[in-house]
Amino acid sequence: QPWQTGFNQSICWQLDLDNAYSGDSLESRLWFNIQFGGNPVRNLCPVQGGSTPMGPNLYFLSNRNLTAGNDTVFIMEITDTMNAPGAQFLVDYGISNQQYSLPPNAMQQLNQQLATNDARWLDAFIENGNIQFVGNTLDSASGRSGLYHGIVTDVTGARTVTGTILANPNGDYGYPAIAWMGMNPADNDALLAINFAGPTANDKPGCGAIYYDGIGGYSPLVVAKAGLSYINAITGVDRWGDYTGVQRRYNENGVVWMAGTYGKANRDPGTCVAEFHHPTIVGNTTAPMPMDFDAVAFPNPAMDMMTLELS
Repeated sequence: QPWQTGFNQSICWQLDLDNAYSGDSLESRLWFNIQFGGNPVRNLCPVQGGSTPMGPNLYFLSNRNLTAGNDTVFIMEITDTMNAPGAQFLVDYGISNQQYSLPPNAMQQLNQQLATNDARWLDAFIENGNIQFVGNTLDSASGRSGLYHGIVTDVTGARTVTGTILANPNGDYGYPAIAWMGMNPADNDALLAINFAGPTANDKPGCGAIYYDGIGGYSPLVVAKAGLSYINAITGVDRWGDYTGVQRRYNENGVVWMAGTYGKANRDPGTCVAEFHHPTIVGNTTAPMPMDFDAVAFPNPAMDMMTLELS
């Protein structure tokens, strides 16, 4: 069956990270039968440490990603290391003040479309006891695809969930990613990487980022790479978010790298890698330093091994 209807269950493999880094043999623990109210939970979004890897408790988020208008946020926790006596996989939920909804496809010029798939949570981090997360959603005000930025406060205590929908004034947002961007330990700043597109020739698909100041304020979109053309690489609706990612540079405060999609001149999707700096870094205007690259992968489709040539 297709992925929308053929879902069976989510599983999670827990590994020992220290053993992996030291080259020792890897043991693992398989968590399965992850349910809430007798129903399997879909799309476990792992929550990584913001300023540094964290543990031993591990957190995951999920939601009802294929429904129109929902406010449930599933909050899951592995309570200890994999061999610890009594370790559990707990499933809880919170109710957000802001609903999320199944997003529409993003529109380009000439009625070309880009897939947004669903409203699952795509990326998350934990810092100062709070989880910040992002995903696609419907922006009900415009009827277009928007960015949902959520926060779970006081994760180990009386949890509350809040959400904000950010809209593209010229079209659609899609496939956000998020990373901590603080300068000091108490900061809750974040960088929200995002793809964007619009229905006119002036709004070709590209990528960029929005800075969140940790106290409710958002910067305008800073463009990392503007599109050179609309994307039309396959028959039907083109994929859009396969190459979105963001990562804090752990040895340099306030520096985050992102990767996003833009439309190449030949209408293929391209990937841009850009470095962003915190607005308070001296001499910085939050302007990115993009590095475009082309990649050729073969054989395609790959079976057991593939070669990737970058230029």
